[in-house]
Amino acid sequence: EEEMDKGKEEDADAAAVPKPKGNPKFQRDSLCDYLVPIPQEIQDDLRGKFGQLEAFPFDQIYHRKRGGTKKLYFVSKAVAQVLDAMEESQKWRIVGSGVRIFEKSGPKMAEEYRIAHEGLEAIYPFMPQQRIVDMSHADVVRVLQHPYR
Repeated sequence: EEEMDKGKEEDADAAAVPKPKGNPKFQRDSLCDYLVPIPQEIQDDLRGKFGQLEAFPFDQIYHRKRGGTKKLYFVSKAVAQVLDAMEESQKWRIVGSGVRIFEKSGPKMAEEYRIAHEGLEAIYPFMPQQRIVDMSHADVVRVLQHPYR
C-alpha cells in the first residue's frame, strides 16, 4: 500500500509541473546555439558581390550552427579568438553575440546576401566608393514620399 501511495504522489507531482507553452521553436533551449565561422566560399561570394573588401576582417564573421548561413554575424576580434580557441566539445551555447551584418535576401532580389542595417556601420569603412551614394536631406525625403517616381 505504501508503494502505491508513493506512486500516486509522484504522479501528482509530475502533473503539477507545468508543460512549456507556445511554439517549441521559440522555447528556451532553441534560443541557444553554437557560433561557427563562415565557409570560405561564402567569404569569396561576399567579396565578389560587394566589391573590394580585401581589408575587411572576414575571420570575424560567424553564423549559427543550427540556423545555417541565412544570417551572418560580425563579432569583435576578442570574441572571435575565444570562439576559435575552443574545441568542439567545449563550445558554448550562445544566446546573442555580435551584430547581424549580412542576411540572405528573398528570391526576387538580384543578390543572395544583402547588408543588414545593423551591420552597416561595421562594413562602411571597407566599402568601395562606387558602392556609396551620397544623398541630400531633400533627396531622402523625396524618395520616402514618392518611392516609385
